Amino acid sequence: MGEDQKTLLRHLRARHPGAGFTVTHAESGCIPLGFASPRTSGPRHILLGTKRGLIKPSAGYGVVRIAAESEHLARLWRENRPLPPSRRSAWWWRFLDTGFLRLAARVPLLPLALLQRVMGAVPLAQSLRFIDEDLAPRQLLPLVRTALPVVLGKKT
Repeated sequence: MGEDQKTLLRHLRARHPGAGFTVTHAESGCIPLGFASPRTSGPRHILLGTKRGLIKPSAGYGVVRIAAESEHLARLWRENRPLPPSRRSAWWWRFLDTGFLRLAARVPLLPLALLQRVMGAVPLAQSLRFIDEDLAPRQLLPLVRTALPVVLGKKT
């Protein structure tokens, strides 16, 4: 992992020489990509991780989300407050993730081509906000425009 982190930081510093980068936390693990169950079941069941909708299906991102949600649920449980239902992404995120995973299944090299194109054309902060589903729908349009030629097979 340390080797991967050094490689990433070297790439970021070369690509964005004016910006400073610091690793504040690291994530690792094997996370199955997929979508959350639409409902929880049973009075004593608390879903976490993928089943709670805390993993971004197309990226596998979620360790920080899982930790934060677990702390939140534990606090609610200690306070005898009702637990919220599983997280549901907005429809546009589910649509994008579903489409991305279908394309990746059909053309395995497509995710890398999309990542290279989008990361090269869109500011880093916006790319990271996209991964964390922290962009308004209107801010998605530049990302979609950038990715569309790769998806349509016109540019890779």
